Amino acid sequence: MIVGGLMAGLSYASGAQTSLTWEGGPRIIEMAHETKDFSSDKIDKVVIQADHQNIVIQRGVSFSVETSHDKTQKPKINAEDGTLDISADGQTPAAMINMTDTRSMLKITIPRSVTLDELVVEGRNNELMLDEFSSKKINLNTAHTWTSINEVTGEALTVESQMGSLNLTELSMKQVKLEVSDGSIYFNDNEKAIKGEVTLQNSSIEFYDNEDQGLSVALDGDSYINKNYEPLTTKTYNRGNKDLKVTGHNSQVNLTDEDYEEFPMDDEDYEVYD
Repeated sequence: MIVGGLMAGLSYASGAQTSLTWEGGPRIIEMAHETKDFSSDKIDKVVIQADHQNIVIQRGVSFSVETSHDKTQKPKINAEDGTLDISADGQTPAAMINMTDTRSMLKITIPRSVTLDELVVEGRNNELMLDEFSSKKINLNTAHTWTSINEVTGEALTVESQMGSLNLTELSMKQVKLEVSDGSIYFNDNEKAIKGEVTLQNSSIEFYDNEDQGLSVALDGDSYINKNYEPLTTKTYNRGNKDLKVTGHNSQVNLTDEDYEEFPMDDEDYEVYD
């Protein structure tokens, strides 16, 4: 009753819906939205250190950083000597009453005419989306993070991921080095065959519609390989020029051609109704 009355009074006074948390007492979560523009010819490298964020890095017209955050947790943004540094922690205490979106967000827009020298992202408990831009080098070090990389071009992608997922769609990278523990990797319809190394620990990797991708797979421990949903009797598998080396312990490799979109079902999987 006390919280409800307080909330009603606050909402009425502000003339808008709001959210309330408790930090030694009630506190209104006030969200701020800001945009900063930068000269594209002065930024060669982007470094992001962020936790508890929705992070989007995308192609656009001009170079900008858009943020949405709790007013008590303003991100630090600094551009110096060709490097754009962004530091943010968006962990907000659980809302007792939640009437607004209190998730923190970083959106970096890179002009289509710009190719970064390097992008670095480090953090935990994020949602990370890289979409349709170019960077010579990309380095990701994440934990508890869902990562999607779509139509990104460059020379080298390095990822260290713990307890997260990595979705690679129409990727065009010359070299990759991916290390995943307690997580998953999904290769989907990539533009070109990819060279490099993948190391799995208690994880899975799926290649969908990547028949031209050369592979050398070697697993150990409680591991197995499926090809079009059928288990192979071996923990090793080679295909083509073996450009991509996959090693894993207690892990799973799934190879699925485009013609096998759905998992085949046995008769007992169907429930009979009268």
